[in-house]
Amino acid sequence: LVPRTIALMVVLLPFVLVARSFSREVAFGTLPVLLGLPRAGWGTMAAGKIAACMWIVMVVLLIIFLAVYPLFGFSPKPGLVLQLAVQALAIFASACLGLLVAILARNQSQIYLFIAAYFLVLVLVSGFLFPLETAAPIVQLASYFSPLTFSGKILESWLSFGTSAFTFIPDVLFLSVQALVAAALLTCLIFYAR
Repeated sequence: LVPRTIALMVVLLPFVLVARSFSREVAFGTLPVLLGLPRAGWGTMAAGKIAACMWIVMVVLLIIFLAVYPLFGFSPKPGLVLQLAVQALAIFASACLGLLVAILARNQSQIYLFIAAYFLVLVLVSGFLFPLETAAPIVQLASYFSPLTFSGKILESWLSFGTSAFTFIPDVLFLSVQALVAAALLTCLIFYAR
């Protein structure tokens, strides 16, 4: 349960951070100022928010790796850099989705509703609570849209058994496709928002 919870935090935190950050820019009226700066715009603002979020979540993940050993006996195994690269894909996809939702939301209460819905989707369709093999076919199909489905399995296997991410090439490919689709959707929305 500990590796799954870590994976859930790694995927949920970027969504929350980016969505909340953007909503505060809108609420405080600083978004027009950010967009009006020289060499700034929607793309620069989005890239900055996503990059800052990825950095914060990576630091949090490394701190968690240090904390779980004395508490639960899980120690980082060989292949830490590869594992961080795989988790970076999940963090990027989740951050893009968070910014996408924040741009679409009309107020902060809608963003909180989206965050709660995203959390429920992550928990219910990613295999967090029950194995996906025993789930209904519609849940199995829906699990392909959750970054936690792939990144969670890889992180859990690595933390528990030291399994390399190279063992999960199809999962890494699905995670890469999710990140690309999330970035493409965000890019389309940014062009529309201009």
